Amino acid sequence: MQKSPKSAATVSPIQKIPYGVTFIVRLFDEAIISRASLALEKHFVVAGERPPEF
Repeated sequence: MQKSPKSAATVSPIQKIPYGVTFIVRLFDEAIISRASLALEKHFVVAGERPPEF
């Protein structure tokens, strides 16, 4: 049995995929959602990112 020759694998740059987060809080607790979403944006440094076609 012959082994197939190893081919050079090409590796593309890391690409981000869209994702979503759902927050569930009590009625009229919008401040909690705002603080949590701002903290996530700051932590992951994604606030200014836009898809290429924008």
